[in-house]
Amino acid sequence: IQTPDGGASWTNLVSGTTKTLHSVSFIDENIGYTVGDTGTFLKTINGGVSWADLSMTTRNLYAVKFITMMTGYVVGQAGTVMKTIDGGITWEYQHSGAITDLLSVYFLDENNGYIVGGDSFLRTTDGGNTWDDYYTGGDFTFRSVYFVDEYKGYITGDYGGIIVTLDGGDHWTQQNSGTDKTLWGVCITDADREYAVGNLGTIQGTNDGGVGISSNTTVFDVGLKTYPNPAYDILTIEVSEVSAKGQLSIINLEGQQLITRQISEPKTVIDISTLPCGVYFVRLTNDRSVKVGKIVKQ
Repeated sequence: IQTPDGGASWTNLVSGTTKTLHSVSFIDENIGYTVGDTGTFLKTINGGVSWADLSMTTRNLYAVKFITMMTGYVVGQAGTVMKTIDGGITWEYQHSGAITDLLSVYFLDENNGYIVGGDSFLRTTDGGNTWDDYYTGGDFTFRSVYFVDEYKGYITGDYGGIIVTLDGGDHWTQQNSGTDKTLWGVCITDADREYAVGNLGTIQGTNDGGVGISSNTTVFDVGLKTYPNPAYDILTIEVSEVSAKGQLSIINLEGQQLITRQISEPKTVIDISTLPCGVYFVRLTNDRSVKVGKIVKQ
């Protein structure tokens, strides 16, 4: 699926395969790649309108990362690591030394790359010619890896596990993510803003590098109940008893808060008849969490 407006709306794309797809990597708005079960490797040059099947192995592939239009990596089943330097036409196996399934790959540049899976954290400084397995001390299954620079990086995984390194992977520190849900992906937008996503719609975020994540973490629950949806004049919003206190806001796609209200009950009714037709977000904020829903005003 693809969004042209930052996630406000989504369009289904036709991949041309029925195989489970696990990962996607785009170089620009047009050129992208996706990988999946039994070696599925697909490439698009028109923003996902059509996909060419360039599958090159029978092993399950769980992650793909392209650094340039020509250079990319896939990782997967039983320690599989493969590299291409011609945009996915031909591939070369690399010796990872791992026997576990590898689930995530991230490269800072053409030399410095990182892979995780199981309890393995692999690092290369020579474009994958050699991979070194580093001990992290993490006591959970690793699902995703992301590095800010050659020193600072994060690994997330099962039971809300998050570990961080400040020296390129030589030493790691456990952080409190604020959840026990499996975290399948981690992304860093700047030096101190990190997000992790996982089971049951979990989105964890921190704006202090994770130092105070146990008290400053923001938990986004996309399951906020709103009805009718689409709505014309009256909107009903329901939350759990535990969450039924805080500031409720209706926000447009530009981020402007158009309606705000303090609530203390599980059910709230709001008149939205004066709002222009369009897509809006409903957000409930309290001391520890942010619950978000999307509505259409007709």
